[in-house]
Amino acid sequence: MNKKPVLIIEVDGFRFHDNNPIQIQRDKIKNRICKKANIPLIRLKTYRTYSENDIINIINEKLFTE
Repeated sequence: MNKKPVLIIEVDGFRFHDNNPIQIQRDKIKNRICKKANIPLIRLKTYRTYSENDIINIINEKLFTE
């Protein structure tokens, strides 16, 4: 066991993330950092409704198929 993260989940709102050029650039940087560190990153959009099973499937897919 160690303290290395195994997964990052971020909730992105449209007004703050998708509609803001500065935040889009920050998200790209975060994506590159996570990729370089080999840490999976999941982005959940606030304008979409997720069931509990949806989220479980997204997490499982990210952790076990990539």
